Amino acid sequence: MTRVDDASHSFVSCEKIAVNGGQFTRDPRFEVMRIVAMLLIVSCHVVANIPWNLEDDGDTVSRAFAIAWDQYAGQIGVCIFFLLSGYFLVNKTFRASRILSVVVQTFLYSAPVIALQAVLLAIHPSDGISAMFSKGQLFHTLYSSLLPVFNGTYWFITAYVLMMLASPYLNRILHDSERSSRNCIVLLLAVSMMPVLSLSPSVWTTWTYAITVYLIGGWMRLYGVDLRVRFNCRWQMSVIYVVAAYAMLSAFVYASLRFGFWDWLRSDERRTFGVIPLLELAIAAMLLMMTASLRQSVRNVKSEKRGHVIMTISSSVFGVYLIHENPYVRANLWRALGALIPAPGNTAGVIVETVAITAGLFVMLSAAAFMYDAIVVHPIQRLLKLRS
Repeated sequence: MTRVDDASHSFVSCEKIAVNGGQFTRDPRFEVMRIVAMLLIVSCHVVANIPWNLEDDGDTVSRAFAIAWDQYAGQIGVCIFFLLSGYFLVNKTFRASRILSVVVQTFLYSAPVIALQAVLLAIHPSDGISAMFSKGQLFHTLYSSLLPVFNGTYWFITAYVLMMLASPYLNRILHDSERSSRNCIVLLLAVSMMPVLSLSPSVWTTWTYAITVYLIGGWMRLYGVDLRVRFNCRWQMSVIYVVAAYAMLSAFVYASLRFGFWDWLRSDERRTFGVIPLLELAIAAMLLMMTASLRQSVRNVKSEKRGHVIMTISSSVFGVYLIHENPYVRANLWRALGALIPAPGNTAGVIVETVAITAGLFVMLSAAAFMYDAIVVHPIQRLLKLRS
């Protein structure tokens, strides 16, 4: 295998391990976590966006399970990415190329979409496309598409880039002492709960969400050895924890719907962007601890091939997110899927079809992202010396 530069996977750096006499590759254990995280994010988007109205129609129980999965799966995935960033960057020297690589890649995924919309405007000017390029909307359309990282077009990417900019200072906090860094994390977590208690808008943001989880990931790397040992390879118990946590969240959502305070809880200040999802964060941290405690497998031809497949898939997860969460792709994608795939008639059908759509969408988007990265993104990154 060849050596992989940090910037080539700058979206959540992972540990390198030596193989084949000094050559390097990324650790498959953590790359699998990235793949699982993106699958969870895609699945939550399926539940939230496919026009089956899973969160608004049906009986209270089915709505509660759908709403809970939207929150649970998506935020576990997001927390895994932020945790991995802190875990692997806490001991690394700050490099602007990591951030620039993400910015360039995001632009290269966003700009062609708006260019295609402009072509469609000339060929087939539908009402929606015409409105995008109207005099009153043109500036917003171009600004959000050509500078997506700086205006929250993808909230996750904006928070991630800002977190990376702050990472040198976060690392100083973490290296200062175990106690002071732990106290800082506890303070941030406590403040994150204020939107639930306050009647006024919250000052909590997605950026502080990102840096808090980054700090937790870094703290686990520096001071969490005992925790990792404690969770050594207990995957059977992890399944129980994951299911139990989802059941708890579903029960809470059910009670909120049943007793009429769900609308208050789901207000903008109190949802995902307002409050750190403590339950999901705990599950993500547990999974990271157990993954870190697993021993690396003995290197042989079979494991090398398996590792290569894992690396190839994981290298495309950023593209998977950028494609299906582009605001102009998102609206058409879910509408098209809803038209092609009939709405299931029962709960079992919902589960089966959601799993199938998630898997199929992930495979197709991964293939598209892999080809686009190889043809367009990586050559431009190499030209800009953001990638070796």
